[in-house]
Formats: sequence, structure tokens, C-alpha cells
Amino acid sequence: CLNFVDYLFDKHFDQSFTKFPPRNLIYDSIQEYAEQNNVRQYIYI
Repeated sequence: CLNFVDYLFDKHFDQSFTKFPPRNLIYDSIQEYAEQNNVRQYIYI
């Protein structure tokens, strides 16, 4: 499962999931992590 050091997948959803959760849940977790950590400031187009 995908986890960041400071933002665990289980913490985001308040429950544990199977080894391979659905893509939409992974996407939701990544999106929330990016918003909380202001990742957009590092993206240059």
C-alpha cells in the first residue's frame, strides 16, 4: 500500500485496508496529502 512517512493511509481513512486498495482511495489519499502540505508551490509548468 502507498504510504507517506508523515501521512499514513490508515490515518487518512481511520481504518486499515487490504494490501491493494482501489485506485480512487489511493488518489483521494494522495490529493489530501498534497493539499495539506502545499505541494503546488513546488510544481512549475
